[in-house]
Amino acid sequence: MSTFTVTVRTPAQVVTYPAIAPTSADAILDALDQFGIASVSALPLVGGQHA
Repeated sequence: MSTFTVTVRTPAQVVTYPAIAPTSADAILDALDQFGIASVSALPLVGGQHA
């Protein structure tokens, strides 16, 4: 498992939160499940910093 910073952009809001998932694709799919249609990015965190 890896830690990611997930940013979700919907027409109404921008939400950023930490996520733990096997891959960034899993983190993105989970965000899409939670928020529906949106723009989603997932950046890996290494030692508390973006890689």
